[in-house]
Amino acid sequence: MKDAMTRLSGLAPEERARLLARTRKGAPAGAARPTARTRPGGRARASFGQEQQWFLERLNTGADAAYIVPFALRLTGPLDVGALRAALAAVTRRHEVLRSRFEWHGSELFQVPGPDPAADLPVRTVTGGEDAARALAVDLARRRFDMAQGPLVRTELLVLGPTDHMLVWVAHHAVADGWSVGVLLDELGAAYRAALAGTEPDLPPLPVQYADFVEWQRERLTGERMDALVRRWRDRLGDAPPAAVAPDRARPATQTFRGATLAFALPDEVGAGLAELSARHGATLYMTLLAGLQVLLARHGGEPDAVVGGAFAGRPRREAEPLIGPLATTVPLRLDASGDPAFGELLERVKDAVLQALADQEIPFGRLVQELGRSRDPSRNPLYDMLFSMGSLPLGTGERALADGLTVRPVGLPNGTSRLDLELTMEQTGDGLAGRLDYNTDLYLPETAARLIEQFGTVLAGAVRAPDRPISEIPILAEDDAAGLLEDWARPERTVPVTGLVGRFAAMVREGPGREAVRAGSSSLDYAALDRRSDQVANALRDAGAGPGTVVAVGVDRDAMLLPVLLGVAKSGATYLPLDPDFPAERLRFMVDDSGASVLVRSPGRHPELTGAVPTVLETTGPEMAEAPAAPVPVPEDLDRVAYVMYTSGSTGRPKGVAVSHRALGSFAGAIADLGLLGPGDRTLALARTPFDGSVVELLLPPALGATIVVGDRADARDAGRLTALLDEQRITVLHGTPALWRLLLDAGWTGGPVRRLLSGAEALGATLSARLRERVPEVWNLYGPTEATVWALAQRVDEDGVPPIGRPLANVTAAVLDEHGRPVPPGVRGELYLGGPQVADGYLNRPELTAERFRGGRYRTGDRVLRRADGTLVFCGRTDDQVKIRGHRVELGEIENVLGRHPGVRDAVVVVHRFGADDDRLVGYVVPDGDAAGGTGTAEAGPDEADLRAAAAAVLPEYMLPARVVTLPELPLTPGGKIDRRALAAREVEAAQRRSSPASPPGTPTQHWMAALWEELLGRSPIGVHDDFFAAGGHSLLAVKILNRVRERCGVDVPLERFFGAPTVAGASAAVDEALAAGADADLAARVDAMSDEEVARLLGRIASGGLSGAAPAA
Repeated sequence: MKDAMTRLSGLAPEERARLLARTRKGAPAGAARPTARTRPGGRARASFGQEQQWFLERLNTGADAAYIVPFALRLTGPLDVGALRAALAAVTRRHEVLRSRFEWHGSELFQVPGPDPAADLPVRTVTGGEDAARALAVDLARRRFDMAQGPLVRTELLVLGPTDHMLVWVAHHAVADGWSVGVLLDELGAAYRAALAGTEPDLPPLPVQYADFVEWQRERLTGERMDALVRRWRDRLGDAPPAAVAPDRARPATQTFRGATLAFALPDEVGAGLAELSARHGATLYMTLLAGLQVLLARHGGEPDAVVGGAFAGRPRREAEPLIGPLATTVPLRLDASGDPAFGELLERVKDAVLQALADQEIPFGRLVQELGRSRDPSRNPLYDMLFSMGSLPLGTGERALADGLTVRPVGLPNGTSRLDLELTMEQTGDGLAGRLDYNTDLYLPETAARLIEQFGTVLAGAVRAPDRPISEIPILAEDDAAGLLEDWARPERTVPVTGLVGRFAAMVREGPGREAVRAGSSSLDYAALDRRSDQVANALRDAGAGPGTVVAVGVDRDAMLLPVLLGVAKSGATYLPLDPDFPAERLRFMVDDSGASVLVRSPGRHPELTGAVPTVLETTGPEMAEAPAAPVPVPEDLDRVAYVMYTSGSTGRPKGVAVSHRALGSFAGAIADLGLLGPGDRTLALARTPFDGSVVELLLPPALGATIVVGDRADARDAGRLTALLDEQRITVLHGTPALWRLLLDAGWTGGPVRRLLSGAEALGATLSARLRERVPEVWNLYGPTEATVWALAQRVDEDGVPPIGRPLANVTAAVLDEHGRPVPPGVRGELYLGGPQVADGYLNRPELTAERFRGGRYRTGDRVLRRADGTLVFCGRTDDQVKIRGHRVELGEIENVLGRHPGVRDAVVVVHRFGADDDRLVGYVVPDGDAAGGTGTAEAGPDEADLRAAAAAVLPEYMLPARVVTLPELPLTPGGKIDRRALAAREVEAAQRRSSPASPPGTPTQHWMAALWEELLGRSPIGVHDDFFAAGGHSLLAVKILNRVRERCGVDVPLERFFGAPTVAGASAAVDEALAAGADADLAARVDAMSDEEVARLLGRIASGGLSGAAPAA
């Protein structure tokens, strides 16, 4: 056994993969070998890869330039051009695929070989040396091929001098691959030497042609063998996301393939260390380099378990090794770096993943996409965004003899394309390692590509130095660079002086005492009246014992007393605690108890549940308020005093109170003024509920900055018609809100009215929504910030398409992006956002341990994952924990899970976010019943009733935290690592939602009838509704091409593939066909009318007017 293991470990990866493939269940041990075949008419079915090439070219006209194989040789020495022509013709004659073109017959694509080639080689004299010759070669490589017409290989000989030439050979990827270049070079040398000698090339006969191999492969990939392949790939990949590097630019709607290339070489000591590390683990350099790449990609994308593309030779049998043809395969490799393994352990995982993929590399790419159910996105590859490949250059980087006195060396030919977002190719060049990075220039800047290469080298060097350390400890930045970033981030980009809320308001009163400050319904107060009324409140509070060091709970209606109460609390020196009448009584009692509130100010009849919970209660219409003096309160402003306490969701089930100082509030107000977002002359609308920090923007900032507040009520925020009327009537110029509010307005046809500036916060602002807003409002701002950093800490004016970044730090704010070890990460790499500066809150009330955990060294750990772009703006990338945003509200899933788990009939509970539709995220709870007690109206077997669970949650949680559904499961799904699989839970609910969908809508028009029948035939399912999505119904790209070919055959019209993808339904495709038919009919009618005499036209119009003509639909 030991001897067998030793022999097995000594096999090359391809040999081990072949052995593994032969032992697969469902792979017949005696599978037939590929054999030469007689093909009627000479044509043969195209390979799966060639079908994919055909599809790509018709979907995107830029794809043909990206999928080529360019090769150039610098020939030094005496050259016989005639012998070279003959040699090229001999190689082309030997490999029929090199003279093939492609055509459709019925619903299948065929490769059709042409006649034996003439000995033709264009020759051009070049002045200007190798640079000029390379430029001409690149131009030759960029010219388009036509798969239907051919030829798909072009050559040219460039003459630089009598003994100095460059041979350029460019092939379409449908007829050659990288391995083919090595075969070409070997055979070209043999054929050239034979031509010189006047003999036939000394080459062994080919066992099969490429087309024979394709037929053999197609025959193998059927039935149980294909089903087994699909099952293994589906199980292997699951729902792992593609590894990604955040682009610098917004992704175009359609993949562009425009690119550039950066070449590099690894230091010799790193290359030697990688070779030693590979040998120690019985791995190849490919595997070790791929493991290093996964470390880098996991840092960039924040996904330790993700998919990259891997390129393999695709020659599973030795009969294929001497063939020229597009046999190379690319497959998705799921690389799992979860659990922070040591680099050596990660390498073992990568080795296993590569060997498994090699054994199953025959899977057709299109079939794999279809079986995985991945949606087609014309802007990117459906399975991965980055491809890794490795090989040995046929010549290395040096020279070799082609014939006596004639040497050749390779010349690089970048053709300005990139097949994917990123493609990394490593090559062994003698004793060294060189590489090149192809990157899409519509996505990435050159400096980003250069940083990636530098970081890759740093990661590899770190892995060589310490392969036994966890990969999270492998640096991606040099020490000097890391220190420089920390130093830069310790200083704010801008600074402004800090003045407290009371001081700012006093300055606004002096500047414009008669300016309107607040309007609520029919009541209005100018700045002078608001100053007097808030002084009255402050004196009443002082008389009730409130002042510095005390907390005043405020439960006031949205009327003319709301703002005087808030300012009065600030003037008294006390701390403001906002309450909401819609909160459950238990939550309100916790808030006043935890904060130690000693005074409650309420509107008449509000918060009876708090009677007795707070020592002193004042009502806004009571005599204490009405009779208090309006004299200023002699309390000096202290910026270190707590201005307000706001409670947010807590992961342990206990809400946490954030204590925000007057210094933080004053710095925030100064920063907003610095950006010019709000000031004198502005009118703003207050809709936010007071316990949420959006109310700070709407109620506390305007009086500090000289603006006018219009106080709206809850009904205004829910009724788009009322809200639009209010905006117009009150001439609102600055509107703050959440994306949910913007959607409410836009869906009602809002045109922007008097609003000139939108301030969007609390949740992510999507690309489509921001574009619609910018069409209606001159300024749209995306604002980001947690309660712990005083509402907003970052701001970005939205001026470009795409998902808006969360911006740059406000004045006085610092923003650092650090990894899990507290080290800075470079631009483009995801890390946790730490915010610093005077806006950071003091901490959590009565929670010293949590404060110490989240507030470190003057910085607040936000728990938000971000990345910094090259221009310094920050992009939100998700959370490091289970906190989510629902309709703009911050929600800790753990708090809801804690509440559900307290039910006596529940053993375990998990809550996830499920997307029920576009812009419709909802909470869904999953519970496992406790077998010993059902609780409520349920049973021990079925678990507690869903209504009981929701009612129990509603007694404790505010409405926005209630799950939309609570589903009972026998057990919770687990990941291989033993953790709860939240992705699986979300997917399960999606399936349930799909099963509840409405019946298929039947076809109506004649075109829809035959189109639906065609879909049912090709998709193999029935019925197909006119609004069913083609891809959701099991369609794929090649099937779409077949449908459009059938449309052309039946109707004689061409429907562009892009049009089909834009509306992939029977209704959409039928509409496209009808429009094309109508356009053709109109043109035909116009031609016929032009040929008529005036009398014939008059008779025709008369028949139409009398109803003598009737339309007829095209025959079905």
